[in-house]
Amino acid sequence: MASIENTFKRVLISCGVALGLGLSAASAAPVGIVNHSFEADPNSFNEFFFGDPTGWTSIDPGNILDGGLDVQGTLTVTGSNYFGGVAPDGNNVAILFLGGNDVGTGQEVGLGQVLSTDLAANTQYTLSVDVGNIDSGAAQNGTFFDLSGFPGYRIELLAGGVLLDSLTEGIDAPIGEGVFALRELTFITGDSVLANQALEIRLFNLNLSDPAFSGPGVDLEVDFDNVRLDATAIAMPEPGALALLGFAVLALGLTRQRIEAV
Repeated sequence: MASIENTFKRVLISCGVALGLGLSAASAAPVGIVNHSFEADPNSFNEFFFGDPTGWTSIDPGNILDGGLDVQGTLTVTGSNYFGGVAPDGNNVAILFLGGNDVGTGQEVGLGQVLSTDLAANTQYTLSVDVGNIDSGAAQNGTFFDLSGFPGYRIELLAGGVLLDSLTEGIDAPIGEGVFALRELTFITGDSVLANQALEIRLFNLNLSDPAFSGPGVDLEVDFDNVRLDATAIAMPEPGALALLGFAVLALGLTRQRIEAV
């Protein structure tokens, strides 16, 4: 009887291997993002472009982005002292800059993009973003910006306006001054009720003041670059494999009952 049980165990293992193969993922495919590296807009003031970058829309629930002390846009880092003059991809990065009375109030500002691709069921999505903690420095016109500390950030993946997943780091984010760091979040849809709803990406400056760097004249900025979204279809097991696995489990249970009876 023990040999029969061992036989069914081998069948069960074989079914598990087959099921595992059935759940294997295909190769990742990039999802289209307009102006993913923020290179599309010419500078409007020295090394800056002010306004919504092409393809992106500002998110400003507190209505504080005024194009003056609080701005969204892009920065050309090549040839400047910001980030050592090097961007993660291309020459430009997105900026969410806050100054004046709005600094440290916790009123978040962001950039978002609704993609032309819909959410798919049984798919793994990986959102990758380079997040920058800009160093203090002087602009090309000589204006010095004290950007000490880090105000925190959040990246979000949505479908049909519904949040799927997010990644948040506050003022203690381990991103050094003048450094970009790769951040990723992964979400698996399964049999999603949101399938066929448009995917969306959002990037936020949390507008939090670090007590170690607070004070008059300190501005808060988060930079973003090289936004990528990869989709990997997950193959579901064949019905026959599921049936075989169920049969093996049932048979193994019956065999154990016979052994115990003996």
